[in-house]
Amino acid sequence: MRPLLMLLALGLALAGCAAPPGNELNPNGGGPAAGPGNGVVLFGTASSQEVPPVYWAIDIRRLDHSGRPEPATSSAGTANSITFDQFGAMHDRSAPFGAYSVLPGEYAVVRMAAQQVGGMFLDYDHRAAGAQAVAMGPTGLLAYAVLGTAAASERAAEEARFGPRAPSPLNFLNSDGTLRAEAPRFSVRAGEIVYLGEFLFGATRYFDERIEPGTAGGRGIRTIVSPFVENAVDLAAARAAQTRLGLAAWPMRTAQPSVLARGPVFVAPSMSRDRVEWLSAGTVVGEETARARGTPTPKLAAPADRADAPSAPGPSGDAADLSAVDRRELQQRFLAGEITVEQYRSATSRP
Repeated sequence: MRPLLMLLALGLALAGCAAPPGNELNPNGGGPAAGPGNGVVLFGTASSQEVPPVYWAIDIRRLDHSGRPEPATSSAGTANSITFDQFGAMHDRSAPFGAYSVLPGEYAVVRMAAQQVGGMFLDYDHRAAGAQAVAMGPTGLLAYAVLGTAAASERAAEEARFGPRAPSPLNFLNSDGTLRAEAPRFSVRAGEIVYLGEFLFGATRYFDERIEPGTAGGRGIRTIVSPFVENAVDLAAARAAQTRLGLAAWPMRTAQPSVLARGPVFVAPSMSRDRVEWLSAGTVVGEETARARGTPTPKLAAPADRADAPSAPGPSGDAADLSAVDRRELQQRFLAGEITVEQYRSATSRP
């Protein structure tokens, strides 16, 4: 059932793919110019190299006089919004920055969302998925019905045991369309660059060992992902981006979102290890936190007294020698950080 859901989700997501917004500045030319009557919003981006990948979207809108987000337009020269979308707009996850020309005014980050096909930790957005489904016609409506039913069933069982999931702290809009108090706000002035810092996208990965469907007891590792975002100021990177955009003469001001500057903010903060263990039927053998900048930090996720938990790391070895290593020693090496999850999968998939 799950492979079918993943294929349906992929079709629904790809149907929403769009070109980058018309107000995005291109350092290689061919895009709109930063007009003197507009300001420029600049931010860096960096993604951890987790598998499967997590794609992020950032939605920034200008506010009206009452403090509500205005209806969005991203036309060159008159844009009052910014849509950064690694998946839908096919941005390269390795792109070092985003830069956008917008009208002057007061702005706010209204939403940051992680988008991953089949991601167990990601909330199913019925409103956004429903709008895409209607646009797709009968195929989209079928995918929406199947995904919505499966997601609702799984969520009901989970919440019956652990209680409701906490809402995402990265959605800064209330249900009535007003902004939450902690929404990052900043002003944009004509002829000036406002730098929002570096959005650093990372994830905690849980490794779930289970019998693979369709095999005679063969085991494999499934990766369950819990994404997060951090923010840091890197003025050297900002100046380099400014130069590449041909805006070295423009003044630049930093407006770092304070809500992201205090450490990782998770999309699904209520996902405790107990909940993860329950969702995976108690077969989680390890976890690893991968940051956009830094070395992954693996650790044992299961209790130390579990019968199937290794007691000591195995000897180090070259990946080429893993074909002769038994499963228990492979698991020991993986949990000790001596081999990667990809090497573990390769070695355990042998006949």
